Amino acid sequence: MNYYYFISSLPMLDFQRPVFEGGVAAFDDMCRNSLDVQTADKLAQISLENPPLQSPVGEVQRQFLLWDTNLRNAVANVAMPDGGAQKYLQKEEDYFSEIESVVQNAASKNDPLEKDRAIDCARFNKLDELAAFAGFGFEFLAAYRMKLLLIEKYAALNVEKGEENFDILVKEILEANKNKHNI
Repeated sequence: MNYYYFISSLPMLDFQRPVFEGGVAAFDDMCRNSLDVQTADKLAQISLENPPLQSPVGEVQRQFLLWDTNLRNAVANVAMPDGGAQKYLQKEEDYFSEIESVVQNAASKNDPLEKDRAIDCARFNKLDELAAFAGFGFEFLAAYRMKLLLIEKYAALNVEKGEENFDILVKEILEANKNKHNI
């Protein structure tokens, strides 16, 4: 089924300048209000989990997860260059030549957040590529939801919350250390 009107009403997504009021929850509500119940429920199951908790819902998710498995393996190999990653690697079913340069680019960043952002930007771009071949149907909407999930990951980050979490962790560590010495 094609969803020309619904898809044309969605805002363009840009990883560098994310704008989508309400994020994934708002998108899911729009789907429930504009699409049939079965399609909306199926879209709500789309995730970035790798491996997924359930089998991939559609072809875009399946293709993305194949690619993402290779990406995750390459990141693990860079993080553990001594071969320590071998026991954590997942089986790769295909080869993607661009992954090596994506991982090298991310590894060149000094800031861990920027490394993650570079990897997720590559994920976003892969989803853009997959969406370009998806037409105006379910698969386009699946890619759109997955891109929103990536954007939402960074929308939740802010300095104040980070500092608050850091302070809580330091207090917990100091308290645990204090209790350890009092025993």
